[in-house]
Amino acid sequence: MKPYTAVVGPGEDVVLPKFPTHVTFEAELCVVIGQPCSEVEPDDAKDFIFGFTCGNDLTAKDVQNADGQWTRAKGFDTSSP
Repeated sequence: MKPYTAVVGPGEDVVLPKFPTHVTFEAELCVVIGQPCSEVEPDDAKDFIFGFTCGNDLTAKDVQNADGQWTRAKGFDTSSP
């Protein structure tokens, strides 16, 4: 889960929160959804895709391991430049 506050535009600063001590990064292929959607049939999914882009997925690994789930570790503000 990536909240909208995780997204950072080109040239904007990434600001790490105080809670992690070990942050890693991964290159990702991102799918940009162009309109609100819910319960979309697989055959219709392509109709909701606006485009594709590259992304950098930051993860607070120590938080991820301690929490046992990934929301806080991957969803902090500015974690998706």
